[in-house]
Amino acid sequence: MSVRDPAWRYSRLTMSSVDGWLELVDAELFRTVDHVQRQRGVRGDLVDVGVYRGRSAVLLGLLADRDEQVIACDLFEDAVPYPGRPALFGELRREQFERVWSQHVGRPVRVIQRLSTELASLVPAGSCRVVHVDANHGYSYVLDDLRIASTLVVPGGVVIADDWRRADSPGVGAAFWRLVHEGTLIPALLSESKAYAVSVGGSDGVSALQDAARGGLFRTEDHMIAGRTVVRVSAGAALRRWARLRVIGAARRRLRRHR
Repeated sequence: MSVRDPAWRYSRLTMSSVDGWLELVDAELFRTVDHVQRQRGVRGDLVDVGVYRGRSAVLLGLLADRDEQVIACDLFEDAVPYPGRPALFGELRREQFERVWSQHVGRPVRVIQRLSTELASLVPAGSCRVVHVDANHGYSYVLDDLRIASTLVVPGGVVIADDWRRADSPGVGAAFWRLVHEGTLIPALLSESKAYAVSVGGSDGVSALQDAARGGLFRTEDHMIAGRTVVRVSAGAALRRWARLRVIGAARRRLRRHR
């Protein structure tokens, strides 16, 4: 956890300059997942499904080792609006994401401008250590994306589902908990925005993730769900202070642009 760490600098200092919805608590959870995986020797590529401007993809790029590939999957300008997010897609351009990427990450990114359901044929099974799913929030789409993600991760890999509890995206939570009930995913951590799970083959990594989250950066609560401990995570005092500073900084940048 050093200021020399590019992922730390990005999440604390510059992430708010990239449009998107990745909050500081989840940025720190991404870094926690990365830290635990490195300790456990978990290797593999990192995938962002549903890129938008690239806020979360950039963080994954800064966490990846040189021999690990970062994959960004999005339809960009080819996307069709869907209920709950009808106005976003007319703004998306692949070149905008690539420009943001080049500003923050000094390595190539593999862009797959295809439907997320095609990842199963484009990315080898068992080749990824993180798959972040934040594409179409309709139930059937999320169910397909999470099923595919569960096949892409290595043992000890982590599948992250965005917006699992949003009132305007109920299909995400329904799909996530269905796969938990079926035994495809094992839930480990829940933030306000994202659900973090491992595939069945990596079940021994759940307690390692939970123990790491119980450190000083987060407030945690243990919950028993279907016989398993699931840890609810929110920002501790230090992260809340950083979050307030980021809001102030973002407001100042908007004011400067307006002027």
